[in-house]
Amino acid sequence: MKKTRIFLASSSELRPDREQLQIFINNKNKEWVNKGVFLEMVLWEDFTDAMSKTRLQDEYNKAIAGCDIFILLLFTKIGMYTAEEFESAFAQFKTTGKPLIYTYIKDLPPGTGTAPDDITAFKERLQQHGHFFTAYKSSEQFVLHFNGQLEKLAEQGVIRFKERLSKAKKRMMMVVAAIIIIVTAFIVIRFGPKEKFTGLTVFVHGKKGRQDIVLQQGKLVMDVRKAGSLQTTRLEKTIGENGEVNFQNLPVGGSAKLEISFSEPYQSTHPDSTYQIKNNGSIYLEVTLRGIDKIKGTVTYNGNPLPGVTVKMDSLSTLTNEQGAYLINVPEPLQAQRYTVYFYKEGFATASGTIWPQTDQQLDMPLTKNSKP
Repeated sequence: MKKTRIFLASSSELRPDREQLQIFINNKNKEWVNKGVFLEMVLWEDFTDAMSKTRLQDEYNKAIAGCDIFILLLFTKIGMYTAEEFESAFAQFKTTGKPLIYTYIKDLPPGTGTAPDDITAFKERLQQHGHFFTAYKSSEQFVLHFNGQLEKLAEQGVIRFKERLSKAKKRMMMVVAAIIIIVTAFIVIRFGPKEKFTGLTVFVHGKKGRQDIVLQQGKLVMDVRKAGSLQTTRLEKTIGENGEVNFQNLPVGGSAKLEISFSEPYQSTHPDSTYQIKNNGSIYLEVTLRGIDKIKGTVTYNGNPLPGVTVKMDSLSTLTNEQGAYLINVPEPLQAQRYTVYFYKEGFATASGTIWPQTDQQLDMPLTKNSKP
């Protein structure tokens, strides 16, 4: 997997634009990972604040030297260290030809006057370097433009995808694989041991152990594969009152994968596990309820977002942000299938609500002004 490192330099005032770029890079990786390319973002947030023998800024500059792409985002100011990061990247580019440098300057809102002096001076410095910047109005426009630049780098071979097999090679590999499968199957059938079958009991339980019966209904789905076979057989059995499920006529030495089929989102604690089928064996399947580790929603007043509201559940609390949104991460000891949440803000009537988090719904709460003088 070829890794392309991207260093992002900007001030904190452009945090929304930085976050949009991170989301875009994550989505781009989903598209390109199968082509053998991974885009790695390098951010100042990734560096530790622990004391070192050199300045922390020196660590940033060292990271820039190891990157393939350098992105600079500016708006109303350019800090001393941001400017230093640009000069470090530019000096490295002149010496080694990388990192490739992309400078973006966000337009000021209409009616706010001219650009600050330090931004104007920096633009003049870019001209002296023979480097051009790209102006943009929104994070969407910025991300769209940068995506176009990445696609051009891929077309030019700067970003190299893994070599694709020709159709002839693919057909040859498929033929060889088919021959191997046929020969292997013949040997197994002709000379292999006689197949044996057995019963298997699965005990479905919660995190507290075998006696923690969390499911007394629903179905257990088992995908069974015989040893040496690529074919999978799907079986379904109803979960009993004691969490037991009995399967019969399973191939000894084969393998099984298990999953829960139920109205609520229960899943195995280890969903990717494969279990070997042993003679008269048993499997203890620990399951958990998904979605109960978070409580989220929005608080409003007269239909408008209400920031600064204290949101509390048990010993956990948080404040709503400028959009009135809140998020509480619930640690495992406090996780449950139902939560009662309380909402407090000076001048407003206290409110409460109940949420079943496994339904993947939000607990939105409108507040009213306190009627007391």
